[in-house]
Amino acid sequence: MGSNSEKGSRLSQRSFGVTNRIWLIVALFLFIVTFTHFALPTSTTTPPRPQFSTASLKAKNYLNASDTEPNPFDFCPVYGPADELAAQYGAQTLAKTRMHIGSSERIQRVLQRALAGQPVTISILGGSVSACHGAGDDPVSPKCYPSRFFEWWNSVFPHPATELTNGAMRRTNSGYFGYCNAHHIPDVTDLVIIELDSEDSNGDPDMMENFETLVRSILIRPDHPAVLLLGHFSPQVHTAHGFAGPDHLHNAVAQF
Repeated sequence: MGSNSEKGSRLSQRSFGVTNRIWLIVALFLFIVTFTHFALPTSTTTPPRPQFSTASLKAKNYLNASDTEPNPFDFCPVYGPADELAAQYGAQTLAKTRMHIGSSERIQRVLQRALAGQPVTISILGGSVSACHGAGDDPVSPKCYPSRFFEWWNSVFPHPATELTNGAMRRTNSGYFGYCNAHHIPDVTDLVIIELDSEDSNGDPDMMENFETLVRSILIRPDHPAVLLLGHFSPQVHTAHGFAGPDHLHNAVAQF
């Protein structure tokens, strides 16, 4: 009894205005934190990507239709005799589909990787259109554009390790993806396609800020993926907003 009372009195004594019992709890907490810091792995670095050489790549002007050298692809040069899209829609119509091109530096890096024979990881973020609503109702439906684009990519740059991740969700806009996009795309990806024209609304004052947060959060990732903003025309959005739909605000974000 005497030892217990003596021990209790020691814990009740004060040091620097605080009882020894509190100091004991603080010391125990610091010990647990220090122990877990050294015992558990804390590394969150992105896994290293395999290096590849571009020494075998040769610069070529694919816009020069008079070049007599053989082209690596049937659809080269652009607007040439073998360009099926140009023959079907014309140069002016195709030019209108690109509202803002940017520097294309990251896109060129993805193409260089594919030309070097390396696998490419493609990721999709979007709403109902990218989630294949009405086009198979499955994120990997062969009727939907993500799968069709992936199939075309593999026909041009075949590689068994090339991957497609469709993280789109129906009725989901940039207000969600701006903060939770990391849950829908891999930790390491080469190309991220964002399609939210039919989900974002001009009536939301925070929409543009959320979309900018989404784009910038992807651009500053350690893997530095290329970002492609894809828009799909929606008759309902056009009826509601005319020619001042969310695509114009998305274009403003793309330019800055």
